[in-house]
Amino acid sequence: MDLIISDLTLLVDVLEAAMKYEMTLVITTLYHQLPAFVQDQPLKLFALACCLHLEDITLFAAQRWRHIAPRASNESVGKNKYVGWKQTIAGGSYIQEMDGISAGAYYRLIRFVNIGELTILMPRNHLVLRYMTSICQIHSNFQITT
Repeated sequence: MDLIISDLTLLVDVLEAAMKYEMTLVITTLYHQLPAFVQDQPLKLFALACCLHLEDITLFAAQRWRHIAPRASNESVGKNKYVGWKQTIAGGSYIQEMDGISAGAYYRLIRFVNIGELTILMPRNHLVLRYMTSICQIHSNFQITT
């Protein structure tokens, strides 16, 4: 299927509709396009994947964000200098799309970025995960790890 969407928000909107109407071929095609956005838009990908309960994509995006997230320098923190909220991990990790995720998912993202502790980044929705796993296994060799 030659359905390629280059806008992440539009892709997620179409994916959400495809999931609602159980359009398995469209779901598989769009799902495989999501990782392409991790380099340029890891936070947006994280937030939108959280909304769709795509735990493997949220983890992938969180790992990328952890490598590039802004951090306050030890020098300024050690001298008790004021560090603006946007220069902190929490502030630098907040974008408008975070309004759509739970406070717990946001907290777990910040914790993961800050100390690298791997916890489940979003509440596990076994039905959605099982559904996505079966669809992806039917239509390709892509594997979702749980």
